Amino acid sequence: MNKKQRNALITIAIGAAIWFAPVPAGVTVVAWHLAAVFIATVVGFILQPLPIGAVAFIAITFSTLSGLLKVSDALSGYGNSTIWLIVCAFLYSRGFIKSGLGKRIAFGIIKAIGKSALSLGYAIAFSELIISPATPSATARGGGIMYPIVRSLAGALGSEPNETAKKIGTYLMQVGYHCDAVTCTMFVTSMAGNPLCVALAAKTLGVEITWMGWASAAIVPGLLSLLLVPLVMLKLTKPELVSIPDAKQLAQKELDAMGPMSRSEKYLTAVFLGSLFFWATSGLTHIGATPVAMAAVCVMIIVDVINWKDVLSEKGAWDAMFWMGSLMTLASALAKSGIIKWMANSAGSAISSLGLGWVASALILLLFYTYIHYCFASVTARISALYAAFIAVSVAVGAPPLMTAIIFGIFADVPISLTHYGNGCAPIYYGAGYVSQSEWWKNGFVMTTITTLIYLTIGAACLMLAGHMDLSSSTIGAFCGIVTAWSITHNLPWYLAIILAIAFGIGFGAFNAFIITRFRFPSFIATLGMSSVIRGLLYFFSSLGTADGSAQNINFLNDTLYAIGNKKLISEFSICVVIMLVIYCFKFIHSWEEKRNQSAAPAGAAPAAAPAETAAEAAEEEENVTDDLELVAVITAAIAASEGTSPDGLVVRSVKRAHTSNWKR
Repeated sequence: MNKKQRNALITIAIGAAIWFAPVPAGVTVVAWHLAAVFIATVVGFILQPLPIGAVAFIAITFSTLSGLLKVSDALSGYGNSTIWLIVCAFLYSRGFIKSGLGKRIAFGIIKAIGKSALSLGYAIAFSELIISPATPSATARGGGIMYPIVRSLAGALGSEPNETAKKIGTYLMQVGYHCDAVTCTMFVTSMAGNPLCVALAAKTLGVEITWMGWASAAIVPGLLSLLLVPLVMLKLTKPELVSIPDAKQLAQKELDAMGPMSRSEKYLTAVFLGSLFFWATSGLTHIGATPVAMAAVCVMIIVDVINWKDVLSEKGAWDAMFWMGSLMTLASALAKSGIIKWMANSAGSAISSLGLGWVASALILLLFYTYIHYCFASVTARISALYAAFIAVSVAVGAPPLMTAIIFGIFADVPISLTHYGNGCAPIYYGAGYVSQSEWWKNGFVMTTITTLIYLTIGAACLMLAGHMDLSSSTIGAFCGIVTAWSITHNLPWYLAIILAIAFGIGFGAFNAFIITRFRFPSFIATLGMSSVIRGLLYFFSSLGTADGSAQNINFLNDTLYAIGNKKLISEFSICVVIMLVIYCFKFIHSWEEKRNQSAAPAGAAPAAAPAETAAEAAEEEENVTDDLELVAVITAAIAASEGTSPDGLVVRSVKRAHTSNWKR
């Protein structure tokens, strides 16, 4: 038995083992079998008993024969717009090579800064950074703009696929791809799926992620990651051509030999600039990246930059179409089957039950959310399937909503580097033939892990420093619940117990506000310290009266609080929910009256000038409004304590659903 036959048996055995394994509760048989086919396909990609295009096509064919997919659904992946953008990017590159424009640009770059492999790597990184905010399609940016230039650079330095790939081509291809992945994380407008995260965050958590808010959180760790890409790849790929001492002379000689720009080069320059313009203005023109790329290919054929034989002979494009289209079909079917949501919900429930605290719980969820990208061939598909569920679970365990929304949005893009199907740009760079699959996956895992560590350390700090947040709100709520329960067990009337709890909540909030506004402490430092203090007080109160001083549950039952928490007044709304809605209505009326008074001011009247310090304090106060939410937390804690449940229970969730977008967090 040869190696390929052995790998084929391993692939089939893994798929069969999952196929015939017991189907978990909450998962349909079809979903489980689709998961078996998908996992077997990924294993086949790794072991490669056949070329990956053949493995993917066999998987799609088996899915139709077994009844898992209809023929129309099985072939839908080949009609995906991203697939055709990939094909057009390959043809774009063919035009750059055939016309000589790519070679001219490459030698121009080498002449300017081509002292070494590292300097070329930084030229690629800098170019990606410059165009990324204005190019919302990562496939168009990486595959349509940067790839032809990177490919031409490799060719200009005598590095071709396979035999001479290690000379410098492997290094340049990996730098180009991983720089594209990093720039996707840095701006809302640098990747098509990022605006979807913004929309889902608003719907799920009621938080608004601004362009500047995202950029403020991501720019420092993103720049650091981008600076590290050429260095890390230099160590991992080890190009033979590290130093290029005579690069400028070589480049000038080649440019002189090429002479003036040819007719094809001029046509392609116009096509390239036009494509760049329409890709950058897609938000205004509403023309997608794929139609622009298709139009560019059509123009190149019409003006004879490339011909139809060139289109047919571009084997990399059609190979990528087969395996990427098949994988997109399987990944899409897997997401629609519900098994991904089942995995997310199961992971969330399991992590929540561990009682690790919100930091550890959110970190575990984030890592799971990152590395599950091995199961996805589209970043947007992963966002659609998992983003809302994961941020909801993270906030439920106590994570700050805005920070959670931005971090999970950034980490939607971080694992793009993992695989050769991580996003639409990956098959283009991989299809060039400079990097083996095993090397791609190894380098991708290393780069993803490095980027993850940078964002979890430096990135988290930047996010906290970029905006105000209260890290003590959940512990204040829990403490107020303990105060209520402890007071009632010591024969204090329930209404006095609630008043006492509210007093503690107001006191903690006022102390936080004093520290932040008077001494200008960063809010996350002040509230993190307060959270630690309150945790100690929680232990103290819950250990009072015990023989050995250990903390224990405070069990009690108060009929009035039980009725408030459980008795229904309006349809399915309990008394406590109605109370929260009344509070909200008062808040809404107050805000409406303020706006009406402002709008009633005489036209053209200048507002009264406020001292700079007063204006700053007002802005800070607006950012840190906590009174309403602390009041809700106190009442919630009191009711939750009466039921023996978590303070982060039904009441707050119900009120947030009622009109979550207007709550100040």
